[in-house]
Amino acid sequence: MLATRQKILRRFWYPVMPETALPDAKPVPFRLLGQDIVLWRGRGGAVAALADRCPHRGAKLSTGFIDEAVPDGPALACGDHGWAYGADGRCVKVPKAADPLRGLKGGARPHHAASRHGWIWVALETPLADIPDIPEAADPRFRRIDEFHEPWAVAGLRIMENSFDTAHFSYVHAATFGIPEDPRPAPSTIEHTDWGFVMRSEAPVSNRGIGKELLKSNGDRTVRIIEGRWFLPFFRASRIDYPTGLPTSCAPARRRSTTPPA
Repeated sequence: MLATRQKILRRFWYPVMPETALPDAKPVPFRLLGQDIVLWRGRGGAVAALADRCPHRGAKLSTGFIDEAVPDGPALACGDHGWAYGADGRCVKVPKAADPLRGLKGGARPHHAASRHGWIWVALETPLADIPDIPEAADPRFRRIDEFHEPWAVAGLRIMENSFDTAHFSYVHAATFGIPEDPRPAPSTIEHTDWGFVMRSEAPVSNRGIGKELLKSNGDRTVRIIEGRWFLPFFRASRIDYPTGLPTSCAPARRRSTTPPA
């Protein structure tokens, strides 16, 4: 399956970057499902997404600038001739026209954009479902630690497969929590949902080094009580609890694929 050719995938929300990666005064380009888009902040700092192409002469809007001098602004202005577009894509300013702020009926192609869980989400077409809910993200008992945001040269489905595969623990993570001498994968159960599935398992793991301090356990081994939630099509949230009562939650939105599933 080539993800960029599957029209249905355009109707899901995707976390594309942390909110901190999008400044107030500068547009940022991004490629989603093979399509170039531009992200920027409109009125009140609300995130907006447009196709990264000015319909006037085809220049990339991501090389433009934020224009504050428009009614109900700001707007995203093209760096070629200054044509400016609102969050809905409508052209609101043509600087060289007799009436610059009259705008035009047409405009740039808009996409759905929203902020949630500290991330910016985009759907290229009308979403089939809401942005996934992650209860731990709003739970004050959890401390938020953002790890990394970087491209991986791997297919999206391959990332998802790996994230639910407990059999790789013993080898890939042999130096940390894996147990090479006992490679048997932990038994798992699957609960199907309207938005994907929930996988649950209890995986024995090594308890080494700083892990003993963090988990408040001196034993050489412990157990990860894992709950992994698959949200269609390429998003996973997981929760790991330990016998000591320590819970952790992870939503790997930051791990975005650069190679579409084949």
